[in-house]
Amino acid sequence: MFTLPQNTIAYLLKEPIDMRYGMFRLQGVIAQLMQQPMPRGSFYFFINKEHSLLKAVWFDGS
Repeated sequence: MFTLPQNTIAYLLKEPIDMRYGMFRLQGVIAQLMQQPMPRGSFYFFINKEHSLLKAVWFDGS
């Protein structure tokens, strides 16, 4: 079990994403959609077309 800081923000992308995408490709998707720098300590969640898989990316600022 782990705890998250209180200022943690979580984003969920509503459109399905290809689960074969790696970390850098998902980071590009995030940057393209947000049109701003990624906030440090944020979680980003992605779903597949069938809504049966969930992939999470955590940006720690590095």
